[in-house]
Amino acid sequence: VVVPLPDVRGREQILKVHMRKFPIDDDVRPMVIARGTPGFSGGDLAYLVNEAALFAARAHRRSVTGDEVE
Repeated sequence: VVVPLPDVRGREQILKVHMRKFPIDDDVRPMVIARGTPGFSGGDLAYLVNEAALFAARAHRRSVTGDEVE
């Protein structure tokens, strides 16, 4: 079974699901990230959010900001 990659709306929804696990700053907008990640799968997006959370933790921040996501 082949599952196609999500479109921009699908990527936005996937990001919202994975962002629920972490405190996210108000400057991080899932739609902006979704527009900048064409070709990403759901797993790629989950990895992106997890890596951003790790960068924030290494910087001793209480929430994930747009800098970590970039």
